[in-house]
Amino acid sequence: MMSTNELFDLNGQISVVTGGARGLGLSISEALAQAGSEVIICSRKIENYKEQIGHIKAMGHKCEGIKCDITNPEDVRILSKYMEREYGRVDILVNNAAATWEASIFDYPLDKWDKVMNTNVTGTFLCCQALGGIMVRQRKGKILIYPQQQECMVEILNI
Repeated sequence: MMSTNELFDLNGQISVVTGGARGLGLSISEALAQAGSEVIICSRKIENYKEQIGHIKAMGHKCEGIKCDITNPEDVRILSKYMEREYGRVDILVNNAAATWEASIFDYPLDKWDKVMNTNVTGTFLCCQALGGIMVRQRKGKILIYPQQQECMVEILNI
């Protein structure tokens, strides 16, 4: 019987985690690193991931960060080109970056709706399209979509 470490061994894998600098995204980044994956943390702001990269590296794992606003197609294109140039592949994409806004459907501001949809739907789509394209060419890869994107819609539409 295989051990847990053997079942979840990610040695030699390259993982990209959007929104990976804090909260659940940071926990996901740490877990992937502990399982042996090299982790690339994406965040809109460089200052969000500097400390976290140092923390993961101090644990003896490979990690780096890249500035990427997933709602900006050019940023996502730059991320994709960077991954191809520096690593030649992407094995795992974790779409964790998400936005929420607590309000009932009747009080939900349109600008906040646009932000949630642009981040949770369009941003996730852009990352899947760009990094998924790399995976298709390499004929392997895994894409995970954090349930928060789905939960946001339930919260918004819950009456």
